[in-house]
Amino acid sequence: MVMFSYWKTTIPEAQQKKKLFVDDGVLLDLFNRLESRTESVDIQFRFVLALLLMRKRLIKYEGTEPPVETDGTAKGTVAEIWRMVLRNSGQAVRVINPHLTTEQIGEVSEQLSSILAEVV
Repeated sequence: MVMFSYWKTTIPEAQQKKKLFVDDGVLLDLFNRLESRTESVDIQFRFVLALLLMRKRLIKYEGTEPPVETDGTAKGTVAEIWRMVLRNSGQAVRVINPHLTTEQIGEVSEQLSSILAEVV
């Protein structure tokens, strides 16, 4: 009896970005810990994290609340609040939409990548 098998794989290019695999629980924990933070960087980070969780179908967008004046660091501005529900627990959460510019999105994405690289 003769047995034959082979292993097939591809070697990624050296300059190609590595794909990060992060546990969903870690992302949800980080999202929940940022809820009480009021600094604009944290609000931006939590919003991008909420979008990531929506893409992974861990959080569901329910709607937008009527605009209210913020009482945080950016006084006099009007905040758009998104109502969302965590799919695993059914818990309702509110997320501030900071209306990020292209530059801010890049900064937050880099921050998110570096934090997730440390977690992995």
